[in-house]
Amino acid sequence: MFKHLRSIYAAAAAALILIPGVLVPCYALDSDPTLSQDLKSDNVIVIDADSGQILTEKNPDDRIYPASMTKMMTALIAIEMIQDPNETITITKEMLAGLQEANASVAGFVAGDAPTMIDILYGIALPSGADASNAMAYHFAGGVAPYVEKMNAKAKELGMNDTHFVNTTGLHNDDHYSTVRDIAKLLKYCLGHDTFRTIFSSAEYTTSPLRSHPAGIKMESTAFSAIKKGNYPVPGFVGAKTGYTGPAGHCMAYWTSNNGMNLICVTAHAATGMYVPSHITDASSLLVKLDEWEKRTLLTAGDTAAKITVHHAHEDETITIQVPDTLIADLPKASVTEVVQTFPAEVNSGIEPEDMQGTLAVVKDGQVIYQKDLMVQIPREVSFWSRLWMRIRKMIGF
Repeated sequence: MFKHLRSIYAAAAAALILIPGVLVPCYALDSDPTLSQDLKSDNVIVIDADSGQILTEKNPDDRIYPASMTKMMTALIAIEMIQDPNETITITKEMLAGLQEANASVAGFVAGDAPTMIDILYGIALPSGADASNAMAYHFAGGVAPYVEKMNAKAKELGMNDTHFVNTTGLHNDDHYSTVRDIAKLLKYCLGHDTFRTIFSSAEYTTSPLRSHPAGIKMESTAFSAIKKGNYPVPGFVGAKTGYTGPAGHCMAYWTSNNGMNLICVTAHAATGMYVPSHITDASSLLVKLDEWEKRTLLTAGDTAAKITVHHAHEDETITIQVPDTLIADLPKASVTEVVQTFPAEVNSGIEPEDMQGTLAVVKDGQVIYQKDLMVQIPREVSFWSRLWMRIRKMIGF
């Protein structure tokens, strides 16, 4: 199973070797630019939600306008404050002020309606309702500005270091910005909430009966609707939040589960016309490529990395070296990996115990993506008389 790779590691050097410990591993699995190079989006990141491995990225730290991806944070703040999901909020004119003039997308609530908290969350998530977003702001903070303060505080807590919100909706403001890396951090955190996962992965929802809509408002997901309309292949697609303004272009934050991989994908600034779903075509292109990837276990802690036969004068013994870490990676299905190690198959024991260093590595398509220096102790010769004879020979130079 494990092969020797003398040519690569002949000069593999030591540094800070612990006995019987190991060095911090060198894990050099680079992101794959071919996954994102043909996408219309100027900003892209794909991250394994479990391991943090970055599968691909394109301008991930450039500032973007997040448009309605903002509403993930709007929903999150509410989700973490809701005590009773069936509690109702009465919609007021104040909550709706200015939205029509700003051409904001809405869920369809009108003043006097009393939707439940869950109704409003679906209104934020599926039709990207600015009315629902402001309803949460006024209910939990008395207005948009104090609610946005909570959003910015949460962004700071999550390490979204280049993000600043000025509204709950994502309507354009030059001072309302983020990065796709920061949005990925937000989505990863949001997915820790079952309520968020359920709502943002729903294709449609009908609210409870309302004064303006006795049968409830039927809502459809902007993402799922666009995918269905274009019949786009999106293998593994689970849920999403889309966004669009002129300056922001088309944006989408989504997550997938396929071939053992749980991925977070964020794309932004696919700057095409409003009715050209470039974010959806990008998702389709990306997910079709990722369908040819898989999660692969390359090393399992505790497995045998190497065995060394130690020859004594009258007997042999075997030393077993174990794999120190479990290593799991997302890789193209066509990639070839092998585990290599540099320990000798057999050695002769000496007068005293000796430390022996070797290297364990994983090679992918000829490139070292992981390596660790290991130390093992070779025991001394078992026989007293053999050790004495070794000393005598050493003294006389024989």
